[in-house]
Amino acid sequence: MNVYTLTKDPVQRAEAVTALTKLLSNLSGVHAWQVSIKQLRQKRSPEQNSYWRAVPIKMISAYTGHDPDEINEYLCGERFGWVQIEVFGKKRHRPVKTSSELTVQEFSGLIEWTQAWAASQLGMIIPSPNEVIT
Repeated sequence: MNVYTLTKDPVQRAEAVTALTKLLSNLSGVHAWQVSIKQLRQKRSPEQNSYWRAVPIKMISAYTGHDPDEINEYLCGERFGWVQIEVFGKKRHRPVKTSSELTVQEFSGLIEWTQAWAASQLGMIIPSPNEVIT
């Protein structure tokens, strides 16, 4: 499968459009083809993920005694909702979205939501990424 990314850079964009045009014009007329285009979504940043694991998840895990992965799953489920699935005949719930699926903006929203949730539910103040703990 060919994947092309059209960036904001006009030179790169023109090169990708040229390559796409050539690819499309060379497709065999014997077969039907499907072409899909979707907006590029910037996934969470490594810095966001590092902060998420090192600060909110670690703090809540230490406070509650729950495993960090359980905390991550729980927070995502509470924030984005739950879906019921069946695994080997047993029903269980999983979050509609996981932290690895989030965009930078969605992840920022999860962090802010978690800070508010921790304050109201646990009485815990979770510092923002730009705050220094003293």
